[in-house]
Amino acid sequence: SHRILRPYRANAYSYAGQFMQSPVPLGGGMFKITYFNNRKKAAPFDCKRIRFWDRASTADGGCYSAGVLLGRDKNDSYYIEHVVHGQWEPTERNQIMRATALRDRSKYGPNHEPFIAVEAEGGSSGRDAWLGVVKSLQGFHVKEAKVTGAKDTRAEPWSTQLAAGNVHLVEDGTWDVNGYIEEHCNFRPVPGKRLGKWKD
Repeated sequence: SHRILRPYRANAYSYAGQFMQSPVPLGGGMFKITYFNNRKKAAPFDCKRIRFWDRASTADGGCYSAGVLLGRDKNDSYYIEHVVHGQWEPTERNQIMRATALRDRSKYGPNHEPFIAVEAEGGSSGRDAWLGVVKSLQGFHVKEAKVTGAKDTRAEPWSTQLAAGNVHLVEDGTWDVNGYIEEHCNFRPVPGKRLGKWKD
């Protein structure tokens, strides 16, 4: 008899350890897997909401664009309600951002529709990219958000809120909850270095 050899399929943890020679504990680094145990079917409808976009501009390569919908209720609990995530060239990305804004408006109505914030990019090309976003989101309340400091440093307050149990994941079947958790758990808490190539 002979053995059937199955192809090796690396998950994020084994890939980090085997191929990148940079293993993390299965529980995660800065973000532990147990931080994501708070699940809900829905957030309170009267939450204050923001859809925050971190843009990239390469299709099928490079960094990912990500648009996270975050709700906050009157008790200051947070809800991740939906995440859009992918690799798109700028025109397609802007179309997806508009389609997402229309989806949010349709779901929550004009009185509860999310505020839209888009991370600012530097230089003249960043200014041109912003004008394209503004044009695609015409009719929506959108603002450019200037951020400072390394993403590692900016991630620390978020990690603290998760650890304190103040964040709930809305598990309604409309987005990749497990992928969202996996990316967090592979985010390495060493300034300037991360397990993955991507940092959205």
